[in-house]
Amino acid sequence: MSWGYNRSSYLRSDVHLWGEGPNGAFDLTFEDAAATDIPERFQGKVYFNPTLFTIPQFDVRFARRIADQTWVSIGWDHMKYKLSDQWLTASGTAAAGDLGAAIDPNSVVALNGEQFWWGEGFNYEHSDGLNFVRVGLERTARLVETERFPNSWIDAFATLSAGLAVCSTDFTWAGERTKNAQHVSGYGASALLGARFHAGRHLFLQLTAQSGGIHLPWVRIQGPDVEAGATQSIGFSERAFALGYRFG
Repeated sequence: MSWGYNRSSYLRSDVHLWGEGPNGAFDLTFEDAAATDIPERFQGKVYFNPTLFTIPQFDVRFARRIADQTWVSIGWDHMKYKLSDQWLTASGTAAAGDLGAAIDPNSVVALNGEQFWWGEGFNYEHSDGLNFVRVGLERTARLVETERFPNSWIDAFATLSAGLAVCSTDFTWAGERTKNAQHVSGYGASALLGARFHAGRHLFLQLTAQSGGIHLPWVRIQGPDVEAGATQSIGFSERAFALGYRFG
């Protein structure tokens, strides 16, 4: 098993949002939106507190060997995702009052490729987790071993994974915020390469780089009781380190 922390990067993606704003319904698609992760700054009281250490972007993994150099694993990558403040190309409809237009706030404004400032009063982030819960098939290969240190060695490994995306989305539209509970929002697949440094028969340190794609057709943005949601497809890369223990 292993436990560690990650940093993530995201490709630009289109985001389709629909729901109910303070002045009326909205249904908009934002093109080519940029996003970033939200790393928790290092604090000992967070990272080493058993009740808080799941707040940072963590990775946890359990694996079992099924053949020589072949493992099956289940893992949970707790990434975070946030749309950056930016000008976005928007298409669709929304209430004039929600967009700050100087007309009847309840009237409907149609956008067709106009520029929209995604900033104060608007927020979309999977901050309690863009959680990728994945099953993987791993192959390992010995890179370095010496007779002088028979219980220490270095392995390289590659993993192909697939699984579910579970999002907890913090959403604000025209100043009205909804913090949503975790919800199965989609699915994804990834490929991972890494190196594992064994210090003795049981303890190891591993470094990994992972890339993949996550499709989110069922994002919840305004709770379960409102006709609202979001869809998007996200390409991601992740760098992580972890400490682990090998049983047996």
